[in-house]
Amino acid sequence: MDKYSGVGTQTVANPADTTLTLTGNTATRAKLYEIILSAISAPADITLKHTVQRCTAIGTGTGFTPVKLDNDAPVAQLVCTVNHTAEPTYTASAFLLEGGVNQRATFRWVAAPGGEILIPATAASGVGIFTIDVGAAATPNVEATIHWEE
Repeated sequence: MDKYSGVGTQTVANPADTTLTLTGNTATRAKLYEIILSAISAPADITLKHTVQRCTAIGTGTGFTPVKLDNDAPVAQLVCTVNHTAEPTYTASAFLLEGGVNQRATFRWVAAPGGEILIPATAASGVGIFTIDVGAAATPNVEATIHWEE
């Protein structure tokens, strides 16, 4: 399997704003194996709640060209979307990973072998990463980096 990376940033202005989505197509199933979440705003003592949830539609945003972690790999088949202006359609109660982190901290999740998050071989279905500012009425900028295999 070939490995890829995607990076997205988003200003958390609404109750929840999607930073990044990774969605599949009918021919490719993928494994999401690493997520790094951080705030890139001026440091503040607020809590950010990051959530990874299944989605069934991409929403509206900017396409991010996935970066090959091996230059000999073929072009990525999955769609990475960032800077969302319209939220994806999330699957109710399909929370895959969730946690609160102080804005001054960075959060990193690495799947145990065999514990990767699977992206189905279904058009426009996958996962989204969104953040809620639960600590104050602030508008922090958050960044998400993901690595996956397909």
